[in-house]
Amino acid sequence: TEDGKKVFGERLGKLFSGKKVPDTAEFKALRKDGTEFWALLNVTYLYENEKPKGARVVAYDITDRKQAEEIIRKQEEKYRSLFENISIGIGIGDVKGNILDFNDAMLYPGGYSREDITKMGNLSEFYYDPNVRDKTLKKTFEQGFLDEEELQFKRKDGTPYDALLSLRPMQHEGKSCWQAMVQDVSDRKKAEEEIQKVRREWESIFQAIGHPTLILDGNHRLIHANTATEKATGKPEKELMGKTCYEIFHNTDEPPEGCPFEK
Repeated sequence: TEDGKKVFGERLGKLFSGKKVPDTAEFKALRKDGTEFWALLNVTYLYENEKPKGARVVAYDITDRKQAEEIIRKQEEKYRSLFENISIGIGIGDVKGNILDFNDAMLYPGGYSREDITKMGNLSEFYYDPNVRDKTLKKTFEQGFLDEEELQFKRKDGTPYDALLSLRPMQHEGKSCWQAMVQDVSDRKKAEEEIQKVRREWESIFQAIGHPTLILDGNHRLIHANTATEKATGKPEKELMGKTCYEIFHNTDEPPEGCPFEK
């Protein structure tokens, strides 16, 4: 092939100009039937009076190896693309937690730069509470993995933020390592806290209503009752749960005439 001719031409030019030439070379060659294949040449140069006289050449067909390398290269490109573009923070550390690699999504929740994380050096530096870190690592080593553990990591300014941490063992460049996946759930936690606050305020108002007040399902059955209802019936809410309002207040098996819920 043209590729093979170019390789040979360059090597011969260097050889006859007195330059050192590598003993091996890889290039595309042609079979007898005209198809291409990858070849590895192992060359032993012969000299006479310190001048090149000839060479002993052994050729190997390395097509399968080159195809395997290409498959691995494409897989690595796909993994790298996913690694860089996923919205979840991903970091890779060795068995001692030393940071080997991380994507940009690891930077944003804590307000870090790449230089900041490189200086931190170890994944353990992300934990807000060292005691939580120790417990988390103990749990991970006992299980062999960690799934969406809720904890707090540390921002650059030292304040905490809520996150879900997953840890998985992996091989990285031939070494045993850990892959850490970090999801920032600060906004979700704030929303949950706000919902709980609204629920508590609503419950406080509900219980403060001075007359019996009920929440019923579509079949008139009690779902929730306030304190005034308990006082009026002389029974705690748990004994009233599941009963119909007409059972509780009218002691009947069916709604009374003119029941507003029957309209």
